[in-house]
Amino acid sequence: MVKPNDIVNLEVGQAIIRCGTNIARIKTLGPLQMPEKNFRDQIAKIKDSILADQSNRFEKLEAIQEKSINEVVTAVDDQLK
Repeated sequence: MVKPNDIVNLEVGQAIIRCGTNIARIKTLGPLQMPEKNFRDQIAKIKDSILADQSNRFEKLEAIQEKSINEVVTAVDDQLK
């Protein structure tokens, strides 16, 4: 039977497991080390690139919208003359 002190006194990397009716104390591999190279920088670059592309597309759409509005205003003015 596992007592509360058994759990409280576990060291880093130690664990108590139950497999079926058996209880055992094991030593795990411990905390994983953060790799030197990770993908955070690459993800940030991709995100920045996508945001820049979206901004460019939005600017183009705004220009198209402005041109269309001006064409409609001009057509209405021409009809009213």
